[in-house]
Order: sequence, then structure tokens, then C-alpha cells
Amino acid sequence: MHFLVLEEESGSESKRQKVEKDVDSAIETTKAEPSPPMVISDALERFIGTGAIEMSQSKALYRVWEYIKPNQLEDPLDTIAIICDAKL
Repeated sequence: MHFLVLEEESGSESKRQKVEKDVDSAIETTKAEPSPPMVISDALERFIGTGAIEMSQSKALYRVWEYIKPNQLEDPLDTIAIICDAKL
């Protein structure tokens, strides 16, 4: 899905159109669909503080990042690493 196979066609312009068409169709099929709600752990529910026991994974992840960003908990040398504080 991440690699497109070019078919032999005459002229470079037709190849470009074929690739653009394939890329557009790949984008259409991979658009993010909302993830179904899942039961979250008690610890995650307490951290998020909504009182909900079900939440989509994307929404839960968004809520965690809403806490990380303003509290500047990303490691400045490695932004993939998170520096946990008492609440996190």
C-alpha cells in the first residue's frame, strides 16, 4: 500500500497522471476513521478526569498530550521521551 507500481505507458505525462491517480486513491482509502470506544483503565480515567469508562484511543491519546504539552514534559534532547511528573 505504501509502494505504487508503475505500469508501462507511453509518455512520461501519462505515467505522472497514473501515479497521481494512485496516490489520490490511496489517500482516500487511508483517511482516518474514528476509532470505536474502548473501556479505559481506572488509572487512565482518573488521569483524564472525565468520569467516562469508555473512550476512543485517539481521544485518550489527545487528552494525554493536552497535559504533556503545556506542562513541558517532553525531553528537550529527545522529543519522543516524556519526563513524567507526579500526576503522570
